[in-house]
Amino acid sequence: MKTTVMTIANRLHYTQGMSRSQALKTDWQMVKQGKFYTKVRGVTFGNRQKALARLRNYSPDEITINLVGDLNNEADLNAVAIVVEVIGKGSYQLGYLKKEHAQVIAPLPDKGVKVTARLESITGGTGKNRFRNFGANISFALVA
Repeated sequence: MKTTVMTIANRLHYTQGMSRSQALKTDWQMVKQGKFYTKVRGVTFGNRQKALARLRNYSPDEITINLVGDLNNEADLNAVAIVVEVIGKGSYQLGYLKKEHAQVIAPLPDKGVKVTARLESITGGTGKNRFRNFGANISFALVA
């Protein structure tokens, strides 16, 4: 756990411009929190809306979320893709973690820190009192 805390604190110091003590305080709060919730970014590109519509037909137990560093992303070298897999149906990239999370998460697998993720909900869609586009909310946690 100590290695995880120091890795994240250094990342916050260099990417967010925090002092080392502030980065350690922020990081320790993050580690104690345990689980983080965020929206998936980029869900309106490609066929991601169709994928989200189909995902609504499966229970969360049938869905696996993987956070994968996207080294080919020219817009963000720290980009972390969110890849969803339905048991027996294949996998598809739903979108990305938001930049603030990706900056911290991207280097962790190289340091031996596992990050687990779960699909929490699919929002929106067509129908009365709903937004037109689908969205997705995930949670993720650091496992030392």
